[in-house]
Amino acid sequence: MEGVWIIKKAFFIIFVFIIFSNVLGCRYAEETNSNNKKYMAANGWSILYPSTWDRVEDSFIQETSTGQIIQFSSERKELLDLFDWIDNDIEIKLSSKEASNSLFEPVRVDKLNDITIYEYTVQSDKDGITRLLKTTIFYDGNMMYEFYGALPDIEGEIYEAIINSFKLEQ
Repeated sequence: MEGVWIIKKAFFIIFVFIIFSNVLGCRYAEETNSNNKKYMAANGWSILYPSTWDRVEDSFIQETSTGQIIQFSSERKELLDLFDWIDNDIEIKLSSKEASNSLFEPVRVDKLNDITIYEYTVQSDKDGITRLLKTTIFYDGNMMYEFYGALPDIEGEIYEAIINSFKLEQ
């Protein structure tokens, strides 16, 4: 009788875990090899990230021992709204009172199959520390997939490797 109770409890825990992972927008971080894990978003995109990164949330992945982090979000956007959003994001970063910010790399546009990629970088100087605030947006005509990282908090090569692994799985 106790064995049946344990099995029911195990199924309940698994069920709750699956529900929470879908509600939070993250399906799971699955191991792809010894160096990378795969993050699958509920709305059909994925990225690969270093297997040493140990904190996976619905809006970021982080290596807690070093503080390296990449943040992300996605939302439905019309093209004109996307242009306004990019202009607004840059303006907010440049008008920050917390740091001296300047546009380091203006918006660069690339095309990869049916996806348009918008990238820009803001240089932020605060308390003698310079960071590059990198933003990369993938746009498929309906959805905007935004990624953000601050270098050197995240190493440039790692940021680029994660960004270059972006894939729409749908």
